[in-house]
Amino acid sequence: MLKITSIGDCCVDVYPKAKKYYLGGTAFNRAVWLSKNGAQTSLVSAVGTDNWGSQYLTACRKLKINTDYLSVLPDQTSHVNITLNQHQQPQFSAWDLGVLKNFTPKTLPQNQDAIIITYLKPIKQLTGLNPAARFTAIDFCGGSIYSPSLKIIEKYLPKIDLAVRSATAAELPQLKRLAKLSGKMVLTTLGKDGSILFSGNQEFRQPAIAVKTQDTTGAGDTFISAFVLTRSLKLATKAATKAITSPRYLAA
Repeated sequence: MLKITSIGDCCVDVYPKAKKYYLGGTAFNRAVWLSKNGAQTSLVSAVGTDNWGSQYLTACRKLKINTDYLSVLPDQTSHVNITLNQHQQPQFSAWDLGVLKNFTPKTLPQNQDAIIITYLKPIKQLTGLNPAARFTAIDFCGGSIYSPSLKIIEKYLPKIDLAVRSATAAELPQLKRLAKLSGKMVLTTLGKDGSILFSGNQEFRQPAIAVKTQDTTGAGDTFISAFVLTRSLKLATKAATKAITSPRYLAA
């Protein structure tokens, strides 16, 4: 059984129009998928002492996600408002970081087969963490106001094995160049246009699967998790497709 650590945010996804919310956040979404698909998963993040924090702990126990590195801090759990556009893609607003604002874990899992880290500007302090692992991936979360510039990817790429970025067509030549210069892997997702893996001088393309989506929130987290676990673009695409055609789970 592979040991994989997910580092980043636990953030409640609030849908004001539907008057619903779901347990989410990049690190939590990845941990859920990895645990459900056979990995021994640890979650490095923070939740509050509120009811949402309790729900995260309960969900992790049910899914057998290791919470030894999930801090419970005296404040509110991070949450963000989501509105879906006409393509069922999430539009984020009013992100309240809560306990994540100044969170840095004191201890980290060691001897991991892989770690997946989230780089978002408001919690970028988590990117500098370095648990002992055979494979390190950073999700640079392209496509939102919280995303870093490509210069940040260039800075970190020599130190890791895989950089992941949701990209525009205009960014592809730059990402390809970064992979070539570093000799590392750069995985870019392009929505309905599929995905591309740049690995050193090599390039691999995977088309998307045409489906009617219900909600694309968290699909990228599923895609990254599946790729790290299987090293297969095809299987990662199938996993993400299943995610966007299924109802959100862990609803409250």
